[in-house]
Amino acid sequence: MSSLSEQASGRGFALWRPEVRVAIGGIIVAAVTEFCVAPRWSLGMIVSAAHDLYPTLAQIFGALLGFVLTAVSIVMGLLDRQELAVLARAKPAILQLYGIYTNSIRYSGIATLSLLTGMALSREGLVGRMSLYVNVVFVLVAAYGVYRCAWAMEKLIAIVVTAPDGDGS
Repeated sequence: MSSLSEQASGRGFALWRPEVRVAIGGIIVAAVTEFCVAPRWSLGMIVSAAHDLYPTLAQIFGALLGFVLTAVSIVMGLLDRQELAVLARAKPAILQLYGIYTNSIRYSGIATLSLLTGMALSREGLVGRMSLYVNVVFVLVAAYGVYRCAWAMEKLIAIVVTAPDGDGS
């Protein structure tokens, strides 16, 4: 069993973690595509369409990686505010927030590298299809990670914006 700090920071593996469930969903999508959709369509058409999408998706996830890195600096700046002083002193909450952002950085980086590798490996046959399916899983997990970052940022900003002013106005 992992410790609280490992769970909060995102280390360790557990099936209940949302990222694992999203990855399992991606594997299911890949399996359904391989065994239900692919026999009806030309596999070459599926892989060539993916080959055209790889550069675009790699650019998008590279930009999202930049968004997450920028969001980390914004969150660190927000923690100095008086409205978030309680949160800043709560170690489990900070570790959880830290885990959200570090995992998203990791997932976005892996998705970007995977998509760049997919550009090189995308061709007809088993390697092209497996590259496509691996990229589906990585893109879904990275998109979920970016969603969590945006959600956390939205909640922090809501706390700051809705906090009553200390000057009585």
